[in-house]
Amino acid sequence: RQIGIRCLFKIFSDMEDTGLSIHARIVVEELIAPRLENLASENTQSISGILRLISVWTASDKLLESLNDYHDTLFVRLSELLREPLAKDDVRLFILRDIITKVFGPGRDVHGAKSHVASFAQSIGDVLDRVPSRDLLDACVSSFTLLADHIRDGQNAGEVIDVCTGLLLKPGKTVPSTTKIGLLKTVLPLLEAFRVQDKPRLYDALCGLLSRLENPEHRVLVSTLLVTLCKSDPQLAQSASVCEELNALGSK
Repeated sequence: RQIGIRCLFKIFSDMEDTGLSIHARIVVEELIAPRLENLASENTQSISGILRLISVWTASDKLLESLNDYHDTLFVRLSELLREPLAKDDVRLFILRDIITKVFGPGRDVHGAKSHVASFAQSIGDVLDRVPSRDLLDACVSSFTLLADHIRDGQNAGEVIDVCTGLLLKPGKTVPSTTKIGLLKTVLPLLEAFRVQDKPRLYDALCGLLSRLENPEHRVLVSTLLVTLCKSDPQLAQSASVCEELNALGSK
């Protein structure tokens, strides 16, 4: 069975998708659909042929149509596998880099995917709470940034901001500065798009970063975040505005 699935993976990955859609539907009905319910529990230890097939199909709108009837179940099971405590890092990395990146990448509008943004964000938050390896941490942050562009709910935005804030407050040895810049780029569009409740922990995190970051562009990014965060508080907004002006001058 596994050898057969590997052969299918090679066929769909190496050949043009023109004319393969009808065969993809047969594969879905016969091989993938019956295994979807147990996808999370059966794929924790290694990157299976089914995960590789799903990854290939997510890169092609035509092939992905074969999964239209199963999108809800598929995305639920993938988010469950991502946060499954027994899942190996390489499995999580594969889901983040080879599936989520394709489904939520720029210009993609995959049928049924947006309704599962919150679930994927929660799963990534669970992974981050376990102090992952550097590679997994960076992959989580990159996926967070992609998901942020698809969030349409203020509550979900607030939850993602809270997770990012927790990471921004961690010491540099645990979460390096380069990773924190990625987190800032995730938080900024959420603050601009949604009215979130007061975030004193985020304010503290930003002030701490401003005192440590030396790169002018990064300091401008933090200053912009401070202005956006403080716009509802006149006193803090004035201070944040001055800070932004000073850092803008320093970057020229």
